[in-house]
Amino acid sequence: MSFYGKMQGVSKKLIDKFGAPFVLKKPDGKSYYDPELDEMVSPWIDYTGYGLMSSITAEVIGMNDNIINAGDVSFVCYLDDNTVKPTEADDKFVFAGTEYNILNVDTVAPNGTDVILHILFARKSS
Repeated sequence: MSFYGKMQGVSKKLIDKFGAPFVLKKPDGKSYYDPELDEMVSPWIDYTGYGLMSSITAEVIGMNDNIINAGDVSFVCYLDDNTVKPTEADDKFVFAGTEYNILNVDTVAPNGTDVILHILFARKSS
């Protein structure tokens, strides 16, 4: 096992210990008309993982042209399927019963192949 593979194992143990399960929701790209709802529906594909959440400090809120708002969160996580990567485009995640829109994704993969974890900046869905 590579050094980065070992670091991935360490990060998973810590996130498992201090975090909780979550679901990453990715659109499947296949919309269809639902006659009962009388609208187009886009199904989601769910991927499971573990993560832990923290609030963003007050010093950061209001900086960067108000990109970060009060209530935005930082979420450190890994996915059970390590080939799946969260994106800002349309992905959402559900943690502790609350749905969040992903604003930014930082993936920690120092050697470009072994993903150690993802750091998501997110906002509650409206």
